[in-house]
Amino acid sequence: MLWLNSDGVILPANGPTLTETEGRYTVRGHVTVQKTDNNTFTCRVRQQLIKHTMETQIHVPDLMFPELNRSWWSGWWSGWWFGGLTCGLIVLIVGAVVHCILVNASTTDDEVW
Repeated sequence: MLWLNSDGVILPANGPTLTETEGRYTVRGHVTVQKTDNNTFTCRVRQQLIKHTMETQIHVPDLMFPELNRSWWSGWWSGWWFGGLTCGLIVLIVGAVVHCILVNASTTDDEVW
């Protein structure tokens, strides 16, 4: 049994391939795959005695690959916390500018009267 990525490169197996024979063949093997551009992998099985090969392609959905660098908590924390902090700072700056304009306007009006 061989596992190949979409470029035809053989992927290393996680342990031995197990074969059972009881009137037909059952083959079991494990491989760990990494996310690729199309997540398509090929499983190829060859019966050596009669030199017969069969293969199938398997597509693994993107959702099956966890984001290693980003958990839901870090995404929420950075998105909401830092976004909220930035928005809050902008509101404070705009409020301070408006306050300064109003104070200067009232001071100027007092001097005119």
